[in-house]
Amino acid sequence: MSQFKLFKRGSCPICNGLRKDCRENAHTQIVHCRADVVSAPLYRFIKQDTWGFNMWAVDRGQDSWNEQEWETHRRQIAAEREQRLQEEAKHFASLLNVEERDRQIRKLHQQMGLSTKHRQKLSQRGLTDAQIDAGFFFSIAPWQEISGINARLAGVDLWGKKLLIPASGIGCPVRDELGRLIGFQTRFDDATDSKYKWPTSRTAKRPNGATSHLPNGELPISCCRPATTGEMGRSYLTTPSPSSTKSIGLAEGFLKSYIAAQKLNSVVIGAAGGNFTASRQQLKTYLEALSAELSTHTVNLYPDAGAVANPSVMRQYQLTIELVQGWGYEVQVAWWGQLTKESPDIDELEGLEAIAIITPEEFLAKSQYQRQFSINLPLENAPESEPDSEEYAAYVQREAAEEALEAAQAAQREKLQKEQYEQRLAAVQAQLSALSYPPTLSLNQRYLGKDIWNKLPNLKGSICGIKSPKNTGKTWALIALVEAAKRREQKVLLIYHRRILGREGCLKVGADYIDDIGVTGNYALSIELLGHNPTLGLCFDSLWKLDPSDWEGATLILDEVEQSLNHLMMSTTCEEKRGLLQLKFAKIIETVLSTGGQIIALDADLTDLSLNYIKAFAPDTTPVHLVLNTVLAPSWKVQFSTNAMKSGIEATIIHSVSAGKKIAIAVDSQKEAEALERDILNSYPNVKVLRIDRKTSEQELIKDFVKRPNEGLQALEPQVLIYTPTMGTGVSIDIPYFDVVVGMFFGRITDTEARQMLGRVRAPVQRLVWCKKFASDSGVSTSLLPDVVKRTCHQFHKSTSRIVDLAAALIEAEVDAVELFETAAALLKGNNFNCSHFDMWASLQARRNGSLTNLQERLIAGLKAEGHDVEVVNIGQSKETAHTIKGIKEELEWEEATALATAKEIPLEEAKRILKTDRSTEEQRFQARKAVLKDRLPGIELTPEFVYKAAIAEHGQWLRQIKLYWSCLNPDKVALLDKKTWFYHLAKILPFLPDIRTYSFQVKVLRDLGLLDLIETGEVLSNSHPQVQQIAQKAFKDRRRIKTALNLTIKLRKPGDAKSKGQTPMQIVSRLLEKLGVELEQLGYDHKQEEWLYGINEEFWHDSDRNGVLRALDEKYADLTAQVPAASNVRAEEPKQRDRSALYINNMERGDLPQSYIEQAVQTSDNAVFVSMRAVEEFDQFEPEDGYYISIKTCVQLLQDAVEKGIDAIKSLLKPWRSQRRWGAVLLLERLSEEAFRRLEQMSPDFYNWLDESFLPLEGAG
Repeated sequence: MSQFKLFKRGSCPICNGLRKDCRENAHTQIVHCRADVVSAPLYRFIKQDTWGFNMWAVDRGQDSWNEQEWETHRRQIAAEREQRLQEEAKHFASLLNVEERDRQIRKLHQQMGLSTKHRQKLSQRGLTDAQIDAGFFFSIAPWQEISGINARLAGVDLWGKKLLIPASGIGCPVRDELGRLIGFQTRFDDATDSKYKWPTSRTAKRPNGATSHLPNGELPISCCRPATTGEMGRSYLTTPSPSSTKSIGLAEGFLKSYIAAQKLNSVVIGAAGGNFTASRQQLKTYLEALSAELSTHTVNLYPDAGAVANPSVMRQYQLTIELVQGWGYEVQVAWWGQLTKESPDIDELEGLEAIAIITPEEFLAKSQYQRQFSINLPLENAPESEPDSEEYAAYVQREAAEEALEAAQAAQREKLQKEQYEQRLAAVQAQLSALSYPPTLSLNQRYLGKDIWNKLPNLKGSICGIKSPKNTGKTWALIALVEAAKRREQKVLLIYHRRILGREGCLKVGADYIDDIGVTGNYALSIELLGHNPTLGLCFDSLWKLDPSDWEGATLILDEVEQSLNHLMMSTTCEEKRGLLQLKFAKIIETVLSTGGQIIALDADLTDLSLNYIKAFAPDTTPVHLVLNTVLAPSWKVQFSTNAMKSGIEATIIHSVSAGKKIAIAVDSQKEAEALERDILNSYPNVKVLRIDRKTSEQELIKDFVKRPNEGLQALEPQVLIYTPTMGTGVSIDIPYFDVVVGMFFGRITDTEARQMLGRVRAPVQRLVWCKKFASDSGVSTSLLPDVVKRTCHQFHKSTSRIVDLAAALIEAEVDAVELFETAAALLKGNNFNCSHFDMWASLQARRNGSLTNLQERLIAGLKAEGHDVEVVNIGQSKETAHTIKGIKEELEWEEATALATAKEIPLEEAKRILKTDRSTEEQRFQARKAVLKDRLPGIELTPEFVYKAAIAEHGQWLRQIKLYWSCLNPDKVALLDKKTWFYHLAKILPFLPDIRTYSFQVKVLRDLGLLDLIETGEVLSNSHPQVQQIAQKAFKDRRRIKTALNLTIKLRKPGDAKSKGQTPMQIVSRLLEKLGVELEQLGYDHKQEEWLYGINEEFWHDSDRNGVLRALDEKYADLTAQVPAASNVRAEEPKQRDRSALYINNMERGDLPQSYIEQAVQTSDNAVFVSMRAVEEFDQFEPEDGYYISIKTCVQLLQDAVEKGIDAIKSLLKPWRSQRRWGAVLLLERLSEEAFRRLEQMSPDFYNWLDESFLPLEGAG
């Protein structure tokens, strides 16, 4: 019997029930209490026991602690708590990340399989074989031996050879919202106490062993989905069908939740012991993803039988309900009369019709009823007298103290989570800009020198990265490399991200630029054009013109590789052929390296990101060499103005011009560059200004200047040079010409690109820099985490185009439904989540977001890191200059509108061709823009006034708002337009998900809020208006979807809390209406209600231009039907069959390999198949020429069915097939259904022998 006696609730003499774990030593009468109290009546403090309890004895007059001693004690406790939190954070950070857990648990499942006994047990619980297989359950034996499992997985011994689980049972995996396996529990066969336990590697001898916690410190909770049977009998977890329960379920346990998900045909989230509040970060993430996926904010709680009789369980349920409601979800409770433990749990319930939906209040009230019932006190006999006032006051005090303690603990958890999140952001952003490859050659010298190549090992078949600061002679080193290659008669290919840079680079190294040898437009390049010793330079946009096989054994040079790959992934000029360009690039990399060539990647800011992307397409054994030059280039004296206004810098520029100084101005905005030039010329007409930007780049004068900038400066002698990113990296002004360099950056480019622009002038003259403090990108996601960027991209398109709807449209259309549906499923279900191209895009977007979020701070830090002397100043603003520049910008905008309105009319097809290239002149672009505008708005007269309003002012925001308003009025037509968009992209050979733009999701979000009804009422609006409040409440509940769809952050202010940072209902409604072009005007103040009154601006209804646009859109889409263009009409260029292998990573799959090499073919990596590989092409590729009467596609279907039936069925199926067909079917099965392939391997590890006719002789072969 224990010597300690627990105090009943509220009876501790020290804390009066503040804590629930207080106890008294039965022998010594010493009270052990953890509460942080200074003194207690009739008791004195002695010391603290080894468990952290304060020990109190009855005070018989001895001295007790004073306030100072207590303060010292509190500090010690706080320090110990902080140390404990740090140790926990360090431990959690060392645990496996989610992706690696998923891989390791899947390997466990594959190694261990599921025994007949355990399959029978699961079957008795109501699961079918397909549901069991989809659940990834596996059998565990005591101290199970395993092989090749990461020792950092919880439950694995130090050598990865044994599971530290002492008894047999069933491994029950835990999945996250993306279906990744993030942990497992063991359901023991013969458990007497705890049936389910988490695995752990922590032992007395291994105190730092891995636990099942996630890196954020939470234990995993599971997102259980119903398993269904898809094409060819494949079982998989999927989104519930429309007929399923339209809610998100919460239930206790993992196996129980999985079974419930199958019974209910709905998503159910399960937590061990129902303790959702301990994993609130996961729960919030799951609910956000699922609510967007299922378009619901309803959460159903499925309580265990007998829970209402257990106060601690009910308290846990109550905390969960309050937590979920606080996030804006509607909570319901499923009730089927489960008052006692004898009632069935949700996984045991036979008839679902017995379930009634009750409110949380009704459910919590049943707990009171059940407790009275359990002590035989009928409700009608409950005492009616008032409680004792002193006792009630003490009760209220204790409850308040308990709530305060819980609030403090919650605040501490939230603080810790925020700190961990910020640490994670910092770590990920640092990793995205890091270079961790060990240097092959370390240098610290002013110039690289032409002899650098002699200091490196043989680069044949290698990747060589060179990181050296700007102006350290990288171009001179390349000249030596190209000359040496020419002497060896080795081909050289240089790929750039801008044509201007490409032309200049080719001129310096002695290469032919592709445009200059006549290969322009839609013509491909014949290698014979280059003669005996080809040395070619081109931009990524032209890469599709090359045949990769022509570049065997070549030297591939990627100058400014960071910006080049950014261009490949994100540039709008690559959009039309991006997938094809990516494929060609991957194939060129593989061809060059596998045939003894070499790849040279240079950049002053080289990172792992670029080298890893290149290496993803290289043969496995490809070495990576790194030249790292740590020298600091000549430093600049930099004055960095942090004033929010730029007018002070502009005034300084004008003053410097008047003083006769020669100035180079780097600016990242086209309009700012034009405005600056005009301001200078208006003030000093005789000053010679040279402007290099998108509009001037096709002028012969500018082309010549960029080719030879040093000679150009000496010949033209401009006093002012203004350049945008068009004159990008690679252009080098080496002569001492300018007196000062000015940089003005408005958030169009990252801090790295800004530093590159400042470095175009090499001379160490003074720099004067102004930069916006922060900026944001209009991309898919503003997150700083690549995984979140990817998830947001997938979530948007999942919500826009449901696979079921798309499949129905495909079947109706005159296209190959199987082919396109496979591609759509891969895109929308995330099968390309680990595709190297998609990974690269997401990483670049996250890195860009990180730079823009802290642009000013990052730019200052980057300049200092380069060794420059940065002085932070605050150059005051000039109101006169600001007014002048504003007027000039408006003047330029009207000139642009007039030029567009009066441009020559050209056919739409010619306009599209012009807009797809960066080689067009400004006049041609005006013609093209006019043609597109006329096509989009038939019947509208394009006057300068209308063009200014619709296409120029605010970057065309007015027209976009009206189009969105029209879309909300016509959701069916928008859905058809989106389907046509999907067909267009799917019919391309290589669609790229980030390039697909659809609008149904935005329309649905806005319509669901009820904004159109509010507009039509025309009523006076205010914060107290019922409809306004209803929309604001809906928007708050739907804030995550609004953020994804409209990039608006909704924070509803608490009623009556004027100090809250949230938004009032009118502020929320106003921001949403603004998206539709609806402006509100202030009508007056209601003194009675103490609120402002608003109404829709009258101009909204009477704007003739707006009404004309709506009529034009009605006319344009009047005949829109569900008919979809045939795939053949929109198909992009097909890559050659030998280019297919560029789709695969690490060369582990090859369409052109002999099929007998299946040992190589089946060893696919996680990145094995790029999203665009299409099913029909795969069937053609593996179709044997053996005269058999059925297609290889049908053979795969039959093989999948046989796998479901067992070994004998498989052998019977294979016997009539020749060896070539057996190999082809198995290889294609691995491509199309990894799950079926794994089951095949599990059934018989030596099944490969059956594919040989000598082991499994032919019987009845066709």
